[in-house]
Amino acid sequence: IFPHYHICDSYYFAKKWNVYLGTESICIRTIAYKNNKVRNSENLKNKNLNYMCVGSLYERKNQFEIIKAFHKALEFGIKGNLLIYGYYDGVYGDKCKKYIIEYGLGEYIKLKGFCSNMSEEYQKNDVLICGSTIESYPNVISEALANGLIIISTPVAGVPEIIKDHYNGYLCNGFAAKDILEKIIEFDNERYSSLMDKMLMNVEKSFEKYHSEEVITYKLLSYYKYLVDKNKDFYF
Repeated sequence: IFPHYHICDSYYFAKKWNVYLGTESICIRTIAYKNNKVRNSENLKNKNLNYMCVGSLYERKNQFEIIKAFHKALEFGIKGNLLIYGYYDGVYGDKCKKYIIEYGLGEYIKLKGFCSNMSEEYQKNDVLICGSTIESYPNVISEALANGLIIISTPVAGVPEIIKDHYNGYLCNGFAAKDILEKIIEFDNERYSSLMDKMLMNVEKSFEKYHSEEVITYKLLSYYKYLVDKNKDFYF
C-alpha cells in the first residue's frame, strides 16, 4: 500500500518524501512532557556541570567525536563531566571505551549504559550534546527542551529548524570534534553572563511552541480532520 499522506517530525524529511515519493507530507513534531523543575542561570554558574549524551553508541550518533571534543575541552580547562546514556556493546562502543581508557578519562567521561528512567537523568544534567550525523529530528532535542537543558547540537536534518545558535542553544557548524568543541567553549564563556537567562527563557518558549502536549494534540487533530474532510466521499 503506497502512502498518500505522511506525517514527519522535520520539514527537512517531509520535503524529501514529497519530492521523491510524491506524498502530501506535513511536519508535526513529537510530544515531550515537561518537567516542572525550575532552572535558572544561577544553576549554570560556579560549579562543574554535567553534560549528557543520549542514545546507543552507533557511528551515526557520533559519540566518538563528542568524546574527543570533551577531552579537548578538559585540556582547555573546562570543568565538568560527560555522561553517555545508551547501550555501548559492539565495535563502535569498544572504540569509544578504548579511547576513554587510553587517555585516562574515566573520572570525567562515563558510559552509563541503558537507563529505564531517563526523566530523572535529565534532571541530574545541565547540558545535552547531540552529535548525530543522520537523523530526521532527534527525540533527545525535544526531551532536553522539556527539561530545560542547554542544548549543543550538530546541524543534522531538522535540528536547525528549532535550535538557533545563541538563541535557544548552540548549533555546531559541522559534525567533527572541533565543531562540537567550539560550541562547548562558547557556552562555557557565556554561562556566567546575562545571556543565559534569555536563553533559558527561549528554551522554555521553544518547548511550548514545538513540543507541548496542547500544541501537538491540536495539530494532529486538525490534520486528521483535514484528511477525513478531504476524503469523505471515499470513506463514507
